[in-house]
Amino acid sequence: MNNEKKWLQRIRGTRGYEILSTFIKSAAVGFLFAALCFAYDVYHDSKQDKQLEESVSKLKDIEQGLSTRYLGLFPTYIEDICTIFENLNPTDTVVIFEDVLYYGIKSRPKEFYHLNVSLFDHVLKGGNVTIAYYDFVKTAEKSSSFDIFHKMIVESRIDAKYHTTMRKARLNKKSETKGEPHSDVIRRQFDSTLCEKYFAATRNDDFEKFKADIKAYLSTALIEEVLPTPTPKADGLAHQMCVEIDSIKQKSLGNKPMEDVLFCDYEHMYRQISNTIVRYYNQVGINLIPLNEYLTMSCWMVKKGNGKDVKTVLAFPSKYSTDEIGFYSRDEAFSRYIGTMLEGVKRNYRWGQEN
Repeated sequence: MNNEKKWLQRIRGTRGYEILSTFIKSAAVGFLFAALCFAYDVYHDSKQDKQLEESVSKLKDIEQGLSTRYLGLFPTYIEDICTIFENLNPTDTVVIFEDVLYYGIKSRPKEFYHLNVSLFDHVLKGGNVTIAYYDFVKTAEKSSSFDIFHKMIVESRIDAKYHTTMRKARLNKKSETKGEPHSDVIRRQFDSTLCEKYFAATRNDDFEKFKADIKAYLSTALIEEVLPTPTPKADGLAHQMCVEIDSIKQKSLGNKPMEDVLFCDYEHMYRQISNTIVRYYNQVGINLIPLNEYLTMSCWMVKKGNGKDVKTVLAFPSKYSTDEIGFYSRDEAFSRYIGTMLEGVKRNYRWGQEN
């Protein structure tokens, strides 16, 4: 111990000791300064986070107060569609324009089920539901229509890079068969061959993507999304309908090797699903208006009994995205516009039935 004291006394006055002492003091001061800076940054960041949260909260409040607001891309806004159909009163009017009756059946099966439960329940309690939809089945049966195959199927099952080639081939066939006996039948057969050809090309371009699409249909069994023994009548009807739809999906896409699935298998599946939904809608009493023109806008509207309180979800196609863009609106201008559309399609539908 004495030797250590003597050694410390000996070096205390040296230049090296002064440098070492200064360094240690500086390091301590630096550490303290760094700790203070860190504490300040934490405090400052926390304060900024709080301010950011408050700003976001205010923006959300402003957004919620807007008469029309953005909801997102398909299929996220399907949840909002379900929300506007909750707690319906018998005096409320429901109007729907859809490109297909099975909207969201693969991407949001749970919401598809609950949406239909709400519609069934509303009608069974005396409420009014009207649905106008593109009926590709009836369009295909009309000999006067050259555009006979379901556009939605072609767009989603055949790669867009083949659409121009297909269009040119179909126009050439139309010119070749113009004036010939049974030309519409010939063109329908040609369309089927053309779709199968480019469907196969799309499948071969990316077979993994093709398999994933089939698996998505087969893995989203509607019936798994609900209670196994629903008791209310609306639940029971929706349950039965979904059992049939799941069976159709399995028979159409699941009962053969994936590499053997054809364009007509998808078309058959959609046709059968649509027919099943129509049958249940008619059974319940939903007013259906089949259209022979493809819809570019879809909407789901609830108008309260007083006629002033309106809730609408609208979906529009976008040139910047392969998916539709959803909006929510309480603006009466939209309800008036949708009402005008509805009156127009009703007149055309009545005229078509009479003729």
